[in-house]
Amino acid sequence: MSSFSLRQHEITVNEIHRNLPPTGKRIKLANTRVIIDAIHRGALAKAATEPDPVFGLDVVTECLNVPSEILILRNVWSGKASLRREGEEARRPLHQELCGLWRGVSAEVKAAGPVA
Repeated sequence: MSSFSLRQHEITVNEIHRNLPPTGKRIKLANTRVIIDAIHRGALAKAATEPDPVFGLDVVTECLNVPSEILILRNVWSGKASLRREGEEARRPLHQELCGLWRGVSAEVKAAGPVA
C-alpha cells in the first residue's frame, strides 16, 4: 500500500451516480440532495469507507439519512459476477486514458488509484 493519501494531502474527490444499474432505477432525488449536503458540510470526508474491489478507490459506506445499501453498488446489483465483469470493462478504458496523463506523475500518486 502506498504511503500517499488523498486525505493526508487534503484532496477530496466526490462522485455521485444517480442510476442504480442494472435495475434502471434512479436514486431518489431526496437521497442525492442529502449526499450533496453531506459533501458540502464535510461529513463524507469523515465517513467510514471501504475500497471498491474493482477500482480500488475508497467508497463511503454510511451517510446520515441515506439508506446504506445504495452507497455500495454491489449491494443493489443483482449479479455479482456481472458487476465485476462490467466494472473491469469500464476500468480498462479509464486506465488507458489516465496512462497518457500520468507521464511525470510520481509512483505514489499513481498507486493512490484507480487500480490498473
